[in-house]
Amino acid sequence: MNIRNFPMKLLLSHVDTKSQLTEFLGKRLLKHFSGSNEGLVVVYGSSAYSNDNIISQNMSTHNHEEADTQIPLHVIDAARQGTSTRDMYVWSPDTDVFLLLIYLVANHTIPGQLKMLTGRAKFFRTIDIKERCTAIGTEKSKALIGLHNFTGADWGGKFFSISKKAWITKFLQLPSSSKIIKTFQIFGCSDSLPEADVVNVETFVCSVYSSKSLCMMTSTRERALWLIGHLECEITRARLPSKGQVLRKFYFHHGIEKKTKPVAAKEVIEAVLLIWGRAGIPTSALRTAKEKLLSLVAKYESLQKHQKRASETARMKEEMFKGDLEDLFDVASSDALDRMTVEEDK
Repeated sequence: MNIRNFPMKLLLSHVDTKSQLTEFLGKRLLKHFSGSNEGLVVVYGSSAYSNDNIISQNMSTHNHEEADTQIPLHVIDAARQGTSTRDMYVWSPDTDVFLLLIYLVANHTIPGQLKMLTGRAKFFRTIDIKERCTAIGTEKSKALIGLHNFTGADWGGKFFSISKKAWITKFLQLPSSSKIIKTFQIFGCSDSLPEADVVNVETFVCSVYSSKSLCMMTSTRERALWLIGHLECEITRARLPSKGQVLRKFYFHHGIEKKTKPVAAKEVIEAVLLIWGRAGIPTSALRTAKEKLLSLVAKYESLQKHQKRASETARMKEEMFKGDLEDLFDVASSDALDRMTVEEDK
């Protein structure tokens, strides 16, 4: 296997790579802090480890899929293990962790200082969580996590062309009496929202969109391309992507976000390769998969160019293409079966 055929992002995102790197770094950190008067908690695999026994028995193992949700629990656990005179530091580059810590401080009494270390090189910085919580306000701090999930739990993403920064900025500008603050606080507490809270959400969403961006939101939602259907900004991970899904995502980036075809294709293929990588299936190189997508795009646009033809042959080609849209967009490497090591995956 030639590792140069794999994008670094894809390699690092693979579950096995993550697991091995986490264990390696965890062990090295424990060794580095051995004998130190600073307590350290690391988690890898399904267990948590410490250099000075500050982990309670019921926190020594876990079944969480993500590290994000474990960090606040270990902060609370450490606070209960006689560390009231200690300051606590959490290292993470993740926005989710920052908002969870804000929520934690807003809802619990945490002794000592709680600071988050994030960024790297010249962008490294220390964030005082309690200080930020005070600046934001307790009630808004409790609601931020609801807003974060509502607008997509990814700082770099967009919710119908409005960035996360824009949503957060608008929220922080709200008066403390705003009804939407209480609404976001109860997000996730039940399967459905009361009608009054639905109205609060609608009012807030409308206040964020200008007339121009509101038109974009409506047109994106309602825009359906010939044969392909409604555009999609993301590919669902319930299964490996179909040809229709990759085309709908491609035209979202190319048609709505106005990206060039090569850039749009690269973005789509990177998302596709990540999904295949998580499934543990060896894939072709990014360049090869990208060319395959652009070939599919060219085929679609050729049909689109002649869609007004009334011939029976043209209609037959259109129906065949439409039927193929549900087929798998196959990016498996030519020797995928030979390279798969787990028998049941074959």
